[in-house]
Amino acid sequence: MSVKRIEGWDKIDYPTPLFVKMSIFYSVTLILSNILASKIIQLGPIFVPAAVILFPLVYIVSDVMAEVYGIRLSVLVIRWNVLMNLLLVLITYIATKLPPAPFSQDMQVAFERVFHFTWRIVLASMVAYYFGDWSNDAVVSRMKVLQNGHNFPLRAWLSTVVGEGVDTFLFITIAFAGSIPGKVLLNMILSQYLFKITYELVCLPVTTQIVKWWKRAEGFEVFDYTDNLIKTYRPI
Repeated sequence: MSVKRIEGWDKIDYPTPLFVKMSIFYSVTLILSNILASKIIQLGPIFVPAAVILFPLVYIVSDVMAEVYGIRLSVLVIRWNVLMNLLLVLITYIATKLPPAPFSQDMQVAFERVFHFTWRIVLASMVAYYFGDWSNDAVVSRMKVLQNGHNFPLRAWLSTVVGEGVDTFLFITIAFAGSIPGKVLLNMILSQYLFKITYELVCLPVTTQIVKWWKRAEGFEVFDYTDNLIKTYRPI
């Protein structure tokens, strides 16, 4: 199937069935990452949240979404993901405060430990995800126009370098600055950042094939041509 070029950042604003499926997978992956973040694991000499085994998938899916559907729909999904994660925090907070059944008293402590979100962590997570993923999508979108659609692997890699950098720096800084030594803070930022971008580099051949298949399945791809960069790429 031939792939149609849709030129213009505002030329598509409707969801296709495949877009809906990708959006659902995207949201579930992000929510699972936030839940897994409550467990710290050891990978060789470094300690990282368990979410690092899954969270890089968020950026892989984000690359595919921005590449195929453009910046407009991608940012729309990012905003909805923020709302869905706030809903997760709210519902789990209410659930932890409700009295447990008499026969599950011993489970209450474990439940609270898993779903205990401090508001500082919540703020760090939402701010970091929003601006990290937005910068990732903006790089993919802009580079695609400048490269006339060629060399997706390069823009996928560079967008991750930028997006994961913004995400990791904002999250670790907002969540832990002032509560841990500066040297430890820097080590956490660098170790998580290097792990995430290495993860995407390893997955890049698979990501590239997914993008090719997705474009053929949809029958189109968006090029975000615009005469107003500020309006097109404004983060909020």
